[in-house]
Amino acid sequence: MPQSDIDPERLAALLDGRLGKTERAELLSHLAASEQTLEAYADAVAAVSQLEPQRRPLPPIRWIAIAAVLAGIALAPWLWTRLRPSAADDPGRFVALLAARPASRPAGLEDSPWGSVRGADEPLTADARAVRLGARLVDLELAVQRGDTVAARVAADVGVLLEGIPAAGPVSAMYRDIGQRAGGAPRDLEPLLAEAGSAAANLADPDLVRLGAWVEAARVAASAHDAGFFGARQSRATLADAGTLPGLTEPARAALGRVHATLAAERAPDWSALGRDLTELLRMLGGP
Repeated sequence: MPQSDIDPERLAALLDGRLGKTERAELLSHLAASEQTLEAYADAVAAVSQLEPQRRPLPPIRWIAIAAVLAGIALAPWLWTRLRPSAADDPGRFVALLAARPASRPAGLEDSPWGSVRGADEPLTADARAVRLGARLVDLELAVQRGDTVAARVAADVGVLLEGIPAAGPVSAMYRDIGQRAGGAPRDLEPLLAEAGSAAANLADPDLVRLGAWVEAARVAASAHDAGFFGARQSRATLADAGTLPGLTEPARAALGRVHATLAAERAPDWSALGRDLTELLRMLGGP
């Protein structure tokens, strides 16, 4: 199929019925200029119509992938694999381990340990970017669950972090969609959050995204004295695996050791000290 200057994201919106009448007419007219592209679009519409009686719409990432093909943009096989959603890869799953979702951001956790999110053109290692991405995905999940419009800003932060990752354009589009729907009913965004989170983690570094997500959720748990979070099997496994990750600096390993020691003690944790160690750990992991 010849290359086209049609935006895949607009095509995804067209397939999903999200364009206004004028914009839809303009895009269809553009599609009609190429017989091959129009035929491919008709095939996609036919496939969608077969799904509608069963009420099984394609997940958002598939809409964008189909749209990219229609626009003449080749998606490499490895990208399809890395965009495939998996519940095990969704960083937001750590939020489900929290005993109670805070009605507002806990005191002391209003800001990230690094200040504002850097742009894609600013110096930031791939490892640090992955850790920050995991932390912000947890922040986004919590904001969406609260129905807080701050989710729009957090989703924008996620998009900025994704800008520094090759081939992350389709996933960035999903977070723009989430940002535009911030403040809506959480149940309407949960499937998109899970799929986008899995795709984002796989495009970055799943292990480091997972660690960043765990540390951020752990900071929330420590502020709430939530022992159940740290006792959950998934939480304990993530903390145990963290020590085996290559590339951790000695200061980060030392902070990780302090967290281990606090949680391994027979007495109740010093929650304030644990919170400080977790914040310091996140700062070092997400540093340049």
